Amino acid sequence: MIADITVNKIRANAGKRKIAALGWNEKYNEDLSMKGLDIVRCFTGNRNIIEKNTDFFSDFSEMNGKNNEFYIIVLVNNPDNSDSQKNLLKANGFSEVKDYIYLNPPSAKILDKKQNKYSDEYGNVVLNLPENTTVSVSGWGNKISFSEEISFKGKFIVKIIGNDNEFEIGKGFAVTESVMNISCTGDNNRMRIKENCKVLNSGGVSKIRLLGNALFSCGKNTIISGFEASIVRNTFFEIGEDCLFSYFVVIQTGDGHSIFDIDTEENISSAAGKRKGVVLGNHVWVGMRAFLLPCTVGDGSVVGAQSVVKGKYPNNCALAGSPAKVVRKNIAWSSVNEAEDIAVCGEYVSPTDCSELRPGQKERIAELEGRVAELEEIIDELRSSKKRGLFRKHNI
Repeated sequence: MIADITVNKIRANAGKRKIAALGWNEKYNEDLSMKGLDIVRCFTGNRNIIEKNTDFFSDFSEMNGKNNEFYIIVLVNNPDNSDSQKNLLKANGFSEVKDYIYLNPPSAKILDKKQNKYSDEYGNVVLNLPENTTVSVSGWGNKISFSEEISFKGKFIVKIIGNDNEFEIGKGFAVTESVMNISCTGDNNRMRIKENCKVLNSGGVSKIRLLGNALFSCGKNTIISGFEASIVRNTFFEIGEDCLFSYFVVIQTGDGHSIFDIDTEENISSAAGKRKGVVLGNHVWVGMRAFLLPCTVGDGSVVGAQSVVKGKYPNNCALAGSPAKVVRKNIAWSSVNEAEDIAVCGEYVSPTDCSELRPGQKERIAELEGRVAELEEIIDELRSSKKRGLFRKHNI
């Protein structure tokens, strides 16, 4: 689907001019028509297409001097040499954005030098780009904002392909000797990293992928030794304050593909647009090689190594296993090794609250209560039969 920001830009710049296309794509033409933008002519170098419909298709040469009559949308990018299209349009009197526009920007803008502000004709803005950082952006209206108090010893890489994406990195964020790689594909992704978060040397690359209308937020003072997060479309990954991730943690916020219930024919996966994701409370410690699926983990809890976590878990508990279960309640933890005073755990010393049950537990409890009632009836009947000297076989 064509982004609204692109449509608005076309309308603002086209004015009263007719809309023409450079190259032809039937699907894009239909999408533009649905947005109220009707293409009346297409300029192409394909002689076979021109001969079939000379009223609609014209040779490139017929663009010459027509910039007052037509506003051109480049429907098909030249994957081998995007400059050839720009040179062609320029030679015929068309200026980028003012007289023509790429439906999809032809090539990424790559920024790898420290600078205070970058902006371009497609509304992309990068603020306070620090050293050892590479930003690659292709699309419309993307904004990446770094706090001024950021410096990296390691490498921070951001790649955006899409529109209206916003990334905000707070002061004190640091990447040590490792590499942090963030990629964003699609529109309306949001990322917020709060103050003093750190990515430590993990012996590998920490990765975050946002895949459309996705959210990643990380609370202040969180430390990441190494994880790989896939935040699929319409889902979220929210990390509280003062969390700690060990090595090789994997986060998958949704299925990513469509899964159907055959009986109801209902799409039951995250691809159906049902908003869900992974939420970690404050002061959560995630052990090595844990695998986090859509879940909620309460404040002060510990996720055991190699656990597969899905569902809802309370505060101040230890959970482990596949699937993960609460193995101990009323615990508090600290990053201080061999501490002797629970005071080092700070404010996160609270009794485990299990009043909120995980999804499905209420139904399971109701089922078990019904079974208990059934067994009690059978026991009463057996006792009554025994008194009368009668015995019946029961399927218990």
